[in-house]
Amino acid sequence: MQYKEFLADFYDVFLEDLAKSRKMSSAELRKVINEGLANTPEKAVEYGLFDKVLYRQELIVQLRKKLGLDADEDVKFVGISQYDEARPGKKNFSADNKIAVLYAEGTVLDGQGANGTIGDKRYVNAIEDILEDDKIKAIVLRVNSGGGSALASENIWYALSKAKEAGKPLIVSMGDYAASGGYYIACMADSIYAEPNTITGSIGVFRMVPSIEKMMANKLGITMDSVKTGPFALGLNVMQDMSEEEARRAQVSTEEMYRLFIKRVADGRKMKPEAVNEIAQGRVWSGVDAKKIGLVDKLGDLNAAIKSAAKLGKIKDYRTVIYPSIKDPMQQLLEEFLGEGSDDEAKMGKIMQKEFPELVPAYELYRQAKTSHGFQARLQVVVPF
Repeated sequence: MQYKEFLADFYDVFLEDLAKSRKMSSAELRKVINEGLANTPEKAVEYGLFDKVLYRQELIVQLRKKLGLDADEDVKFVGISQYDEARPGKKNFSADNKIAVLYAEGTVLDGQGANGTIGDKRYVNAIEDILEDDKIKAIVLRVNSGGGSALASENIWYALSKAKEAGKPLIVSMGDYAASGGYYIACMADSIYAEPNTITGSIGVFRMVPSIEKMMANKLGITMDSVKTGPFALGLNVMQDMSEEEARRAQVSTEEMYRLFIKRVADGRKMKPEAVNEIAQGRVWSGVDAKKIGLVDKLGDLNAAIKSAAKLGKIKDYRTVIYPSIKDPMQQLLEEFLGEGSDDEAKMGKIMQKEFPELVPAYELYRQAKTSHGFQARLQVVVPF
């Protein structure tokens, strides 16, 4: 039910934005779509969804005129990512004051982590570097993550809390996802910005303990006996099902981690734990609804968050610096050539993205299952739109 509600919110925002750009009401647009009125290019023009119907060659002629090009000159096109990078921004390279933009994208993992993941060791080091730079007056944490390791999330939360205690304002900007562990690391911010359709919340903890005991015994006839000094000496073992007492202890520790998550949110958002629990329990919210219930302060993009950070940092002239630092391309190439710092998982991900894009979601789930050790604070369902 909650995903149906979220999808309805997403659709409402989509209709509102599209209607505004086409200078029509949301009700008119909804009628056109629901009744299938614009089912041909000509009908789409009639109902205001398109401006004109043109062949590509005709479009290029019009573009040449708008750009002031001669009839034989080529029109140079750029991809959407290049266009996005070319947007004007705050690039005063002479300014002494800096705002750190800490990009936290991907699954939250224990350890160093690769590019495209949030390894707690790597991010704690980045936050400590930010803390040591007196010219950095504020931090913007850009979160695009469905979470991951609860312990890693706690470690990153602690490092960010120390940066706040040192007097560096922290503003969070949420992207597509800022859920579970992604929300955990964001909840203590001075202010949280989300997009209307950001998937956020999912405040919850779970733990996976696989067991292959019955499969090995029933399918292969393989059983395992153990000699141990105490009832819990083996720990949680995939070759043996948990005993009732082991399951009870695992449940108790999981609930304790959940209570800590609730406390972090309650302290950060200045809410009562009971109120947080009412909106937690793994439930997801759109950015619009998250603002209504107090998980988010404002709706806005990354630029809005940066402006807010500048205001809290009491600076006017500033430049943004990106963290974690990215290696120079030549250094990366040299390391790969020498076999140093290579990441087989990252390489496989690139191959999958290029050759089998439709299988990427399944591959990501497989990778996450491999790394799901200990308590997990992660969005359990990937919601494609």
